[in-house]
Amino acid sequence: MTQEKSHPSQKLPSQNEVVSIKASAPILFKIPSGVPRFLKCLLTTVKYVEPSFMIKITMDFEIFGHENDLYISQEDIVHVGLMEEIGASCVSLYIRILYFQLVKREISHFFRFVEPIWLSNVGSTEEERVERVDSNPGQMWLLPYHKGVFQHLRTNNAKTKEVAWRTVKCPRQPLQSLQCGFYVMRMMKDFVTNEFSMRWLTSNCGGKNYYTKDEINEVREEWAQCVMDLMSTT
Repeated sequence: MTQEKSHPSQKLPSQNEVVSIKASAPILFKIPSGVPRFLKCLLTTVKYVEPSFMIKITMDFEIFGHENDLYISQEDIVHVGLMEEIGASCVSLYIRILYFQLVKREISHFFRFVEPIWLSNVGSTEEERVERVDSNPGQMWLLPYHKGVFQHLRTNNAKTKEVAWRTVKCPRQPLQSLQCGFYVMRMMKDFVTNEFSMRWLTSNCGGKNYYTKDEINEVREEWAQCVMDLMSTT
């Protein structure tokens, strides 16, 4: 679960507008000690890039049910590297990583992903977005969401078709930390790689209360390696 501040009466900026804002100034930062290998290499690579630095990534139709371009900026990379608050683009890229892992294992048809910005208040109402969700029997959906926006869906049974909601006790990030995005990525990884995904989920994620530093670093390293690979091919 992620939560970002927004005002319901204001139109949120499009991703292209956000990209323009992010690219307006360079970011000065110091690489902390103990950073995993690929992440340290990535941070070193982007430390002195131009303010307009941007990685454009084509998201295949099968990932979210529509084709779109994803943009990763220097700011996104720095936030992942310094364990600062990450945005929807970072989570979407990790979903892309998980999707291709599932394809390799030939089980991608069991899971569906919804992009994090799907539940924002841009472009359509919550009711219209719910109507677009079309699942096949036996599929499991992963929807990273903003808590305040998603609450509407839980209380609107006319659109959710009498969904039986179940609250699961999942690993929780430390209080006052900015690790929620990293926890979301790690939990998605644990869910789709578990042989008995639903059993794991309904057992309160195996009784796990928090993620260790090594477990969070594992998803950060996968993310960083993916970005490095994309940079080498563009």
